[in-house]
Amino acid sequence: MSNERAQPPQGSQQLVALPSLAIRSQFATAGIVIGVDIGGTNQTVAAARLDGEVITTRRRRLQPNGIAEDVVANVFEMIDEALDAAKRAQEHLGDERLLRVGVGFGGPVDQKHGCVITSHHVPGWDGYPLRATIEQKLDTQAVLDNDANAAALGEALFGAGRGVKNLLYVNVGTGIGAGIVLNGALYHGEHGVAGEIGHVTVMPGGPPCGCGKLGCLEALASGRSIGRRAREAAIADAAAGAALIELAGGEAAAIEGPHVFAAAAAGDALAQRLIEEPAQYLGLALAGAANLLDPGMIIVGGGLSDSGDLLFVPLRDAVRRHLLPSLPMPAVVPAEYGYNAGIIGALALAFDGL
Repeated sequence: MSNERAQPPQGSQQLVALPSLAIRSQFATAGIVIGVDIGGTNQTVAAARLDGEVITTRRRRLQPNGIAEDVVANVFEMIDEALDAAKRAQEHLGDERLLRVGVGFGGPVDQKHGCVITSHHVPGWDGYPLRATIEQKLDTQAVLDNDANAAALGEALFGAGRGVKNLLYVNVGTGIGAGIVLNGALYHGEHGVAGEIGHVTVMPGGPPCGCGKLGCLEALASGRSIGRRAREAAIADAAAGAALIELAGGEAAAIEGPHVFAAAAAGDALAQRLIEEPAQYLGLALAGAANLLDPGMIIVGGGLSDSGDLLFVPLRDAVRRHLLPSLPMPAVVPAEYGYNAGIIGALALAFDGL
């Protein structure tokens, strides 16, 4: 599966292979649903039949300095292509209806009114009527939620959280967000924005975050922040950062999060430290959430989740260290769908309630 270590070049598109989903029996078997996952860097679109077969999936990377309208244009182009592919695959079944579109957005959304509240990574999203835009363009029902909520639902229905009634899903990618499943249902909170764990302060007075605060988890443990810290470390000590600089084409200023993951996997000490240190802050935040919610499982998705023991050994240690001593340690596991948990979640939004 694709992950943040090996993303397509800027502006390019790739086909992504996804497994069929274990759809619940009450779903019909005719028609098409579309899932749309909108992250701060990548957009993904998938088409699936109601029997769970994922027919086609496409992913596109936003051009540098792209804005909300560029993302929307990418999404509609990929939806058109996915629908064409899905309808060709469905022709022998005689039912190519598009029944619903599920959209997971990488930032806070007003689920009730179908609008994006804001994005901390891409300009132009404030108040954007995304659900209405999709429904008018495609003449079908759309469901909009935060991408971490969508991924939490997807992992609860189809992934690592199957059979777990209470779980916390945390997406660690360009930003950091969480989805909460309580008693088998998504929890949105009083104002619909529950789960913004990326903006929990873990270092008072720490580095600035895109939300305007200082010392947020996202500013210390996201893929973007790891890339920033790697650039700073390599510029300060080129010898220590040699492996990172080489992976970035010889330019320390070009180092990004995927270079850190690749170097760490190859045994580079600096890169491993750059992953282990954020794991401590992430563990602090997850332990706080576990103390509050008492989940049976914590699922970590996004690009960082594919780091294996480099992430999960120090992460579990940090959670255990900060957890209330009398509280049982929840299972801390990678998302079954890894980087693709977001698009699986978007499909889950489309399926849910059909």
